[in-house]
Amino acid sequence: MIDKTFDRLKLLGKLPNFVVVGAPKSGTTSLYHYLSQHSDIYLPVKKELHYFSSHRLIQLTQGPSDRYVVESICKTLDAYAAYYEAVGSPNAIGDISPFYLYHEGCAERIYKELGAKTRIIILLRHPIEKAYSQYMHLVAEGRETLSFDAAIEQEAQRKSKKWLDIWLYTQSTFYAPQVERFLSVFPREQIFICLLEDMQRDPKQFLQEVCEFLDILHLESSNLSTVYNRSSAPRSKWVARYFVAPGPLYALANKMRRTRLRRLGGLIFAMRRRLKAWNACQKEPLSPEMRERLEQLFRPDIDALESLLGCKL
Repeated sequence: MIDKTFDRLKLLGKLPNFVVVGAPKSGTTSLYHYLSQHSDIYLPVKKELHYFSSHRLIQLTQGPSDRYVVESICKTLDAYAAYYEAVGSPNAIGDISPFYLYHEGCAERIYKELGAKTRIIILLRHPIEKAYSQYMHLVAEGRETLSFDAAIEQEAQRKSKKWLDIWLYTQSTFYAPQVERFLSVFPREQIFICLLEDMQRDPKQFLQEVCEFLDILHLESSNLSTVYNRSSAPRSKWVARYFVAPGPLYALANKMRRTRLRRLGGLIFAMRRRLKAWNACQKEPLSPEMRERLEQLFRPDIDALESLLGCKL
């Protein structure tokens, strides 16, 4: 199959020259909205295209609502390229799909299709906070019904049953082997590894460093105060399950984004976001016992990552 749109845009230099590959629940949605304000950056109207992980995702449709999520991803080069048809002449063109980091083969596919000079941004978060936030994300959508402790115990079984990797709260949070895969494919100077905690502490300085890495001017007069896609607990599990969880309307709205009905699709997603925000309430903090358990679980990986990067995290 000839991917004419992809080949044409590649010749015109209108495909991504930087990719934010992860990690999920580590601030990538906020980064997407912040970078979207920059006049010299183009980001597609849909944040997570997941083309370079589609080879894995299409096999993982057995968890609650998973098939609707997988229906929404780009599965062909032309479907992927269609999101970049409107590119003008920015210096930075991006793809922000946070599960690229986790899936084997993504680094190689990005290198092959987008080119050896593609810049990679890896945004990480303290593993305990990331794992719990990932869990609460699915609770807020009405998809996760188990306690955090029970859900962790089910990870191996869920993986064997072909549930999406977002259900693997701890298994998807061992960063060292994931980062190492990208370091084995791309030169170190083309990879910017950063922390959500740094973005939270000083978003302006953080964005300046990102812009310097992308070799563009700093982002000026931007709104960096809003935090996007923050995890929460649902006020009503019924509302979460039947109106927030991905379903047929979610899949339809995603399809609309690639047609003349994209404004209607965007309106449906905006309504879903507002409903999710209305249904959100404060999540329960982790117990000291669970935090200690996770600290012991993640410590070897943190040590390995620090050794790999040659710095203290």
